[in-house]
Amino acid sequence: MRNATGKSGSCAAARLSMVAVVAIGLVTTAVMASLSPAHAASESDKDACTPDVWRLCSGDIPVVSAIVACLNRKMERLSPDCRAVMQGGSERTARSRQRR
Repeated sequence: MRNATGKSGSCAAARLSMVAVVAIGLVTTAVMASLSPAHAASESDKDACTPDVWRLCSGDIPVVSAIVACLNRKMERLSPDCRAVMQGGSERTARSRQRR
């Protein structure tokens, strides 16, 4: 079955999924960059918060300020690694603290 653009449904769905992945990557990068000028977001920091953004704040995508506000409001529901990132630490620092 073809959609209005003449492409099959599975092709359109795959393209939509790819766009969503790229969009969340850009949004997560923007969120992490806006947290603190002194805190440069690493890939592990982005990886720590991406699932929480999707799970808790997907309705706020792509508005970065709204996502940051959402994550701050839902701090107690964040994963431990994302909570550490949001509180100014990093995911790597949080893991090293857990190992002690």
